[in-house]
Amino acid sequence: MKLILSILTKIFILSSCLVNPSFSQNSTKSKEPYKASNGHIFKVGDKIIIATPTDFDNSYESISDGLLLPQKLLAKEYFPPSTLFPSGTNVDRRFSSETIKYFKITEDKEIYAITDKLLNRSVNLEKAIKSSEIVSGAFLSSLKKLTNAIYLSDILAYLEMLKKQKKVDVNEIKEFIYLFENNKYKKIREDEFEFNKEINIKKKLLETEINKPEESDTFRFILEVKFGNYDFEKGGFPLEINKSNKYNLLNDIWKFTTPEGINKQKVSLTNLSISYSNIDKFNFFKIDENRANILVKHLKDNFGNVNRTAFMHTYMIYENLENIKKDKYEYSFID
Repeated sequence: MKLILSILTKIFILSSCLVNPSFSQNSTKSKEPYKASNGHIFKVGDKIIIATPTDFDNSYESISDGLLLPQKLLAKEYFPPSTLFPSGTNVDRRFSSETIKYFKITEDKEIYAITDKLLNRSVNLEKAIKSSEIVSGAFLSSLKKLTNAIYLSDILAYLEMLKKQKKVDVNEIKEFIYLFENNKYKKIREDEFEFNKEINIKKKLLETEINKPEESDTFRFILEVKFGNYDFEKGGFPLEINKSNKYNLLNDIWKFTTPEGINKQKVSLTNLSISYSNIDKFNFFKIDENRANILVKHLKDNFGNVNRTAFMHTYMIYENLENIKKDKYEYSFID
């Protein structure tokens, strides 16, 4: 089976001190909405989504906290053991959210969003927008769609396949038990009575599942890609994506380790993959030349090698289910 999906948009996430001014007595507090230079309107109660530091390192240039000696906020930080976290805890603030409590306007007319009164955490809004350290504008809309989409796991993809077929046969029931309840399968595989009992239980469960109303046809999925050398004319990196346009979620490799099939019955296995009907629409990552330069420097090691592997987060909508020749199996996967 091959699940054909159409990409609606793309989100590209690459992973890897400006000190907050001590606000003078002449700074003013405001709860009025603020319209930024990019047209985005910030209001008290809105959530600001923190992105990646502008230099792709660990310190934000536009976000800071601290009462006496404000410091740049760190993207990733370790907190030692405490009463609340006896074993210590690691915090990754990338793509977390902060709620705006109020705004501070300095004498220089810079606008800061205060998101934590106790920690005096503030975001220099214009600087954060310019440096892409917060998510705003069209990217914010895309990120919301991505966040609300369901991750396309292997079990969800299998159930979606059954829903689109609008039926389930005994072969698929056996395969479902093996794939997704393997510990149970190992206990009952040689006991035909227990195995038959479980098949009947799963048949009712799967038939109920495939007859449920579709909650959403929109999913999210992560692709591993490579980005090439910066194109100075176009202003971005060309992306090298799997040329076969085929990304396996399930494969039939296990038929070689269980040649007799499930319960000593040969079972026709499912090789389920996704492909994109508009993959040619997202083969380029546009990024400002200065930030691109910083990114390459950040990813370069001491020997001059640049790690050009990245992950592209996509949200997709189901388009079509296509059958592949049953007697032909291919094996490929994304690491």
